[in-house]
Amino acid sequence: MFDLDNTLIETHIDFPAMKAEVRVVAKQYSVSLPDDGDVLGLVAAGASAVRAERGIAESVRFESAALRTIEEIERRQCAAPVQLAGASDLLRLLRSLGVGVGVVTRNCRAVADALLAAGDLVPDVLLARNDVPAVKPNPDHLLRALEAISHATRRRVDAGNSAMAGDHTMDVRAGRAAGMLTVGFLRGRDAKFFAREMPELLFEGPQAMLEMVLASAPTYV
Repeated sequence: MFDLDNTLIETHIDFPAMKAEVRVVAKQYSVSLPDDGDVLGLVAAGASAVRAERGIAESVRFESAALRTIEEIERRQCAAPVQLAGASDLLRLLRSLGVGVGVVTRNCRAVADALLAAGDLVPDVLLARNDVPAVKPNPDHLLRALEAISHATRRRVDAGNSAMAGDHTMDVRAGRAAGMLTVGFLRGRDAKFFAREMPELLFEGPQAMLEMVLASAPTYV
């Protein structure tokens, strides 16, 4: 299982700016958002606050408006992605070895599909935020992807013999909560970046993981 942004393809989303835009939407609904938290967490907190003060219908309108704002930013800021060395070959190699491959992303489905195409990335399964009721770090996002991979490959895939790879502690937290082996991509950062959620394996990026797989399965390639 892989994260997408900056794990398999480089994107340039300005998350602080995205959070600021969500706060603008919240201000229109006269609610305050927490000082901390990821952007989708802020949307959830805002929706809860609007529901408490103004009812379910207004809460749904707020959430829709906030998610439209996020998607507009995603579309703009993911419009010029950069392929990462080894990413496409890694997915193809794993699948050629009979390993089911999934991508789980908090991006909207349209942007995720475009990024897969831009990176020549071909997984068995993609689950974006539109596809699931709760996104990572909620482990349900990953567990649903494992179910989808089992269906796509016609082989039962369990968390205990699966791995989650990503460039953020959120990916490690989700993978660990799902009962999976966890893999961190450093992407030029020191290992201490993962200090709060240290994965079982660390690689610089997809190219390094590809080289490890090639070295450990030479008779199959």
